[in-house]
Amino acid sequence: MAPGDRACYVELVDAGGKKSQDLASFEVCEKTSLVGKRVWITRKRSNIMALACEGRENCALSERVNLIVRIRELK
Repeated sequence: MAPGDRACYVELVDAGGKKSQDLASFEVCEKTSLVGKRVWITRKRSNIMALACEGRENCALSERVNLIVRIRELK
């Protein structure tokens, strides 16, 4: 997990070993205790800062993405 300008960047590995990088809410980045564990994720269509903003805080552009908004450990 790594915080970025627009969202948190999360690398996921599925059961078959395939890796993907997904966008998540900043709150998800705080769940560092879940790194390396099997997790259940919840996604929600959400607005985040547009890539065209290049990190400028006063930029009004946004884009809709499937954002990971919740993550919890599978027992």
